[in-house]
Amino acid sequence: MTVQTGNCKQFWSNCILLGEKLSPWLLLLGWAAVIFLFSAQPYSGQATEKIFGILNVPVRKCGHMVEYAMLAILSRRSWLKTFTSTKCSPTIAAFLITLLYALSDEWHQSFIPGRSATLSDVAVDAAGAAVGLAVSMLLCKKSRTARVDSRDDRRR
Repeated sequence: MTVQTGNCKQFWSNCILLGEKLSPWLLLLGWAAVIFLFSAQPYSGQATEKIFGILNVPVRKCGHMVEYAMLAILSRRSWLKTFTSTKCSPTIAAFLITLLYALSDEWHQSFIPGRSATLSDVAVDAAGAAVGLAVSMLLCKKSRTARVDSRDDRRR
């Protein structure tokens, strides 16, 4: 029995390529799991009210925005790493992924004691996603501009 080294190299090359495409999605799924675990906490509003008092609602809404800003950023990154030649905008895809997850999260909360499902929370989550995507796109644009400027400086 002979072993063809070309096939073995190709196999490992394909595994590495698959890992590069899957790893951003695994990070995204991990973050989605964190959100799911937060949402599964029964009576969490009452618990945090004891800590934050009258600031409870604003703090919780800011938490929602940060959670979903991060989810949107990770969604966009995953989309960019996986679908390099697609006609769908990675930003729109990320926003839709995040919006669908927000809707499913609210539905999930409707089954948790002391929690409720509201469209206003979905709106807060969507706002967080939009802010996160806007900030990440601005930072990427600044980073690209800085790299181009530094290349131009080296050429002179």
